[in-house]
Amino acid sequence: ANTSRREIIVQNTGTTVLKLVFGTATPTQTAYHVALKSGAAADDGTGGVFISDTWFGAMQIISSASGGTYVLTEIQ
Repeated sequence: ANTSRREIIVQNTGTTVLKLVFGTATPTQTAYHVALKSGAAADDGTGGVFISDTWFGAMQIISSASGGTYVLTEIQ
């Protein structure tokens, strides 16, 4: 959580689906709020993106398989 955050950007940089939960609950493969599509190849820029300028709370992320990767940017 970051109350000073003005915007958050999460991009999936891996080849597995990422599932996001807003808050402190633990995400599962069937209980999540947003799914980010996988990229065609690692770090190719085609993975799903989540952008929000209204969510300032905690966020939890789980991968659909081992080896999931992402980049997260907070703008303050």
